[in-house]
Formats: sequence, structure tokens, C-alpha cells
Amino acid sequence: MAKTQKKIPTLATMTAKVGKFTQSQNHPQPGSTIRVEPIRKTKDIALLKRLLADRPRDVCIFITGINTNLRASDLLSIRIGDVKHLAIGESFTLRERKTSKLRMITINPAVHAAMKGLLATRPSAIEDDYLFVSQKTGTRLTVSYMSQLVKSWCRQINLQGNYGSHVKRREFA
Repeated sequence: MAKTQKKIPTLATMTAKVGKFTQSQNHPQPGSTIRVEPIRKTKDIALLKRLLADRPRDVCIFITGINTNLRASDLLSIRIGDVKHLAIGESFTLRERKTSKLRMITINPAVHAAMKGLLATRPSAIEDDYLFVSQKTGTRLTVSYMSQLVKSWCRQINLQGNYGSHVKRREFA
């Protein structure tokens, strides 16, 4: 008696059977875009701050993002030495990755408090380390992981809509 081998369906056979492969919301058709919504209500921003209050890294990402209008890649490129010795009202310079322009970032009281709270949890960090690092690996966070973080925060407060790492940039407006 011969054994019958199970055939594993491929994308081509699944497409042929279904007729059309459908794209998920996070993988749009080539050439199309995904729109990310800003968090418009101040009560939702306050809810997020309360949710993140006991997570120094996450609250610092959120507060710094909404107060500086930086792209996610630029926010994640901040090093401890850039901000460690800054006081409220002082600035540091950052080269934007997308445009290669130098950008002056001024620290306001909310960002200062969030950064000091984060730095207090990392007393052995050196000035050349990135400010926002993975709690598991100690390496710099990625933009895609930051987007996942923002989406999970919004789900936790039952915020309906499409939110991602660019949300913080849109908050600034």
C-alpha cells in the first residue's frame, strides 16, 4: 500500500482557487497608501499618558514624540549624550534621516520630565547608547516595533482607528 503525500497549498494554488488574493490592511496594494489618523481628543492623550505612567521608556517615547514632531526614525536615533545634561528650554541638534537637514529640538517641561524618568532607570548607560532601547535585547528599537507599540497602546484604551508610529508626529499639529 503506497503512502499518499499531502500537498501543501501554495500561494499560486490558493489564488487560483479563490480567484483573487486579498491584501490585509497592513499590506496595501503596490502604489497605494495607508492613512494614519492623529489622536484628536485630549482625553485620549491623557488616557494614554495614564496607561504608560508606570513604563518610563514608553511614556518617554510618547511624550517626546508628540512634543517634538520628530519622525519615528529620528526619535529612535536620539542618544543619551544628546539629552542627558539638558535643562528645560535648552536644545540639541539632530540630523534628520529622511532629509539630512539639521534640526534644533528644544526640551519643554513634559519632555524633560519624561527623559529624566527614563534616564533614572538606566544609571549604567553610557552617553553613546541610544535613548530608546529594547528591554529584552538592549538594542535600539526599530520603527516597525515602535508602530506595534503605538497600535497596542491604542487598543488597550479601546481607541478605534488606524494608528502607528506616525501618529505622534500628527499629534504635534
